Amino acid sequence: MRAGGMSHFAALRLNMSSLRTFFLTALCLSSFHLMACDSTGEDMNEATADAPGEPDESLTDTSPNPGIENPFDRQMVGLQTDWEVLHDEQVRRFHFFAPDQTDDQASYPLVILLHGHGGSVDQLLGLNNRKAPYKIWLDVAASEKIFILLPEGVISPDDKLGWNDCRGDTMTNPSTDDVGFIVELAEAMTQTYPIDAKRIYASGTSNGGHMSFRLAIEAGDTFAAIAPIVASLPKNSNCSSPTEAVALLLVNGTDDAILPYNGGFMAGGRGEVLSTVETIGFWKDINQNTASAATETLPNINTADDSTVIQTTHAGDTSIQDVILLTMDGAGHAEPSIAEEYSSSFEAIVGRQNHDVEMAERVWSFFQDKSK
Repeated sequence: MRAGGMSHFAALRLNMSSLRTFFLTALCLSSFHLMACDSTGEDMNEATADAPGEPDESLTDTSPNPGIENPFDRQMVGLQTDWEVLHDEQVRRFHFFAPDQTDDQASYPLVILLHGHGGSVDQLLGLNNRKAPYKIWLDVAASEKIFILLPEGVISPDDKLGWNDCRGDTMTNPSTDDVGFIVELAEAMTQTYPIDAKRIYASGTSNGGHMSFRLAIEAGDTFAAIAPIVASLPKNSNCSSPTEAVALLLVNGTDDAILPYNGGFMAGGRGEVLSTVETIGFWKDINQNTASAATETLPNINTADDSTVIQTTHAGDTSIQDVILLTMDGAGHAEPSIAEEYSSSFEAIVGRQNHDVEMAERVWSFFQDKSK
């Protein structure tokens, strides 16, 4: 439902927006949080703490909506912001993008993008006039006819927006059923638009990356591929065991002081994680991928960033079994981007940002041939 549609939602929207505006303004007015606002939204506690496929009638979902009132309308195209639904008696906010001039006789992919802890959907897309690598997704989506869904987390125990990912030893995660919320919202969107239910993907940064892991683990029948950015699997997991192969592209930095590349405790007491190599090995087992590694160093197109990208590919027998690691050698807790360069003040917090890879384009290149 659009904020302001029904009266009781309008009141909720007003109250939540006022609180959110007050909260974010308070953060940005402090010199400590000013740098954190110059980002896609990863908070200071964590920073110191194909084209269309052929139509397939079998993809049509005629089952009742699973739990939320369907807020989507087939006539809405382009970027749509500030929408809300009620899930588990809690108002949940989201943005979405629907490409125009789609063919109802074809089917199109859906990509779900997840912000980091302390971030928001506005920050993720740079709607706050800050640098935002995820902003590039809108250009890719318009060109490639991709539907984009951007759900927002909820206020966590530390008063930051976040996700209930698999980490069992962090006190800052909320207790919400975020898997249920995201999957139900994606199903509602799939019921409304010509989306291929076999080509649904998820990507996110930090807490959003951890959440994409949880989606693949607990809703692997829904997702064909995930691309967590600066995230790893938890050492102490609250999640069930995965049962479905889901293709993985993992993007981590060797000099990440927040999420240790070699495993260990995250900064700010946000839980213990497996190493990047252990995470890749674990996912290869899930995907029954026994391929040897093929390694290449990508072109170092920006020598000023003191960082290079090494791609390690474990090609599966099928594309859904693929496991690929992009190691940002010398980079920190930031998404790589060529067009959207973070400020030096923000890099002082999260570490260097790599400028040899455009994250959105690279992730889409990985997603586009994956289908359940």
